[in-house]
Amino acid sequence: MLFLDGVFIKNQYGKTRFKRINEPEQQELIELLHKLSSRVAGFLEREGILERDDDDCKDAGGRATQDA
Repeated sequence: MLFLDGVFIKNQYGKTRFKRINEPEQQELIELLHKLSSRVAGFLEREGILERDDDDCKDAGGRATQDA
């Protein structure tokens, strides 16, 4: 599970603290999911586990995706 509610940052003295961030917008989550799925698919292709065909390069509406 992925939680995007903040980040740990170090100050000038090397002390670490947690800084809350705003929740991600839906479009940001969609972009993150697209990036992750593309990277996982690329890894699986390089390992010879996955082989894409023309249908894999289209979204649910039949449109070509960015990577196609």
